[in-house]
Amino acid sequence: MHTLQIKTYLFVVVVFLQCLCVISTFSVWFIGKPFNPQPVINKAVSNIIACLVFGERFEYTDKQLEDILQDINDIVILEGSAWAQVSHLSNHLRH
Repeated sequence: MHTLQIKTYLFVVVVFLQCLCVISTFSVWFIGKPFNPQPVINKAVSNIIACLVFGERFEYTDKQLEDILQDINDIVILEGSAWAQVSHLSNHLRH
């Protein structure tokens, strides 16, 4: 039970720190301008996972993180495209 409490506390601290980073990013980068919050939120979620798995986080301006997230975004878009859905359906119809 003690180990679970420590892990829960660590998770809360990591999430809280990422929330602070998101708030400061919004307040510094986008003062008074319209913006799309999705890239910043994606980076925050990625950083929470990286902190819990690897013990380190990426800076929001890190080019490697941006490339990884863009690749994941492209894969998700391709998997949801009509061609991918037809391809998956044809595989199920053959069996």
